Amino acid sequence: MVQEVASANWDGFIEAAVERLGPGCAGNLQVVVDPDHLRDGAAKARLLKFHGCIVHATQDPGRYRQFLTGSATQINEWANNGLFTAMVGRVTAVATDKKAMMVGLSLQDVNLQQLFGAARKEHPWPWPPTPAAQGHVFCNAKDLGDKHLAMLKIVYGASYNPNMVAIKASALLQAWPEQVLPALALRVVTDKLNLLLTQRLAGGASAGLADELTKALNRLRDAVAAQAKGDQTAFVNQAIATWSRLVSLYRDGQLAAHPERYEAINRSTVSHVANDPNAVAAGFGDLALVLSLLEHGLGGGIWSLSPPAGADVSEGALIAKGAYPEAQARAIFVVRSAQQALLLQKSGALNDNSVVIHGDEMWRMLNPGATGAGLSSPRGPRRPPGRSNRQQPVHVCLKPIVEAATDLDDLRRRFISEVTL
Repeated sequence: MVQEVASANWDGFIEAAVERLGPGCAGNLQVVVDPDHLRDGAAKARLLKFHGCIVHATQDPGRYRQFLTGSATQINEWANNGLFTAMVGRVTAVATDKKAMMVGLSLQDVNLQQLFGAARKEHPWPWPPTPAAQGHVFCNAKDLGDKHLAMLKIVYGASYNPNMVAIKASALLQAWPEQVLPALALRVVTDKLNLLLTQRLAGGASAGLADELTKALNRLRDAVAAQAKGDQTAFVNQAIATWSRLVSLYRDGQLAAHPERYEAINRSTVSHVANDPNAVAAGFGDLALVLSLLEHGLGGGIWSLSPPAGADVSEGALIAKGAYPEAQARAIFVVRSAQQALLLQKSGALNDNSVVIHGDEMWRMLNPGATGAGLSSPRGPRRPPGRSNRQQPVHVCLKPIVEAATDLDDLRRRFISEVTL
């Protein structure tokens, strides 16, 4: 999770984006314009607006206009201006201690070049890098420019010339930020799900299947990323809405009050997620397993997957359609347990076109007359046949499928048989 962002931009786009993804959620972002803000209560992330903020300056010009930095003279004098001493110290600390991904044109400002020089004096970055990853990466679809190279020379000092080729190659991420940032988000979500899936199977008879199942999750991630064509903003909005809808229905059995709100797995880094009791207790390992098995059907040409066509809860979390000629689209719901399924049933979200996949086996335990891991409850009200010629939703319980599977192929066969698309 990104914990500190340093920006020379005056605009309020980052703040607006964070508010959109977490409307009304205090504590997501601490915005620092006045160095006094450094003493405010911490948030999940901190935004250092070291050249000032036009939003703050417009709302309270008497206090914040003095922090706006834009002219060549102001930029050259920034590091020596007592008004910014605390901010200079904080941004220098970030440059000293944090690996950084650079986006935009900030390195055109001479004060940043000076700042990275000061950081090198405090604690030089070694080459080869320790820990083993380049400490400074630039997003640029073309090549490294003069400003980028100048900064790398400053950062690595005497190590730069003898290692120039390796340093330059590892410092360039040849893509635009609007491509890189969504890709990083997809990578982080998938890596967390992979760890939780592996932990979900650990210690059981299916533990040895984790490697292949996580590979399927990676393929699903890549299939989602392949949809990022044309309008990147539209893709990101759709991806966030679909993911958050999936998580809300899984965890709560209902749609979120704010459909644009991003639903996070947890607030810690990838390396810590498997030890996060809340993420584990929320059953994200089961959700990851279901997504992996759905990917097998997608990649194998058994069914297609797509976001819901409409906003109504009855549209489910995903839409699946069998690959045979007369197949009809089905609304797929993935839920933690019977509690979420009952909430969906009570709200009228489920119908004869619904497939509800449960992480546990509580639904089957509550309906002992059902046969197999995934048949509908005979206690449920009978409906006249609908589009699917079924009389009620199909409920699939994942836990008994996993426990009964003898190997990966058997697990996938059982799942496909139960889902009955």
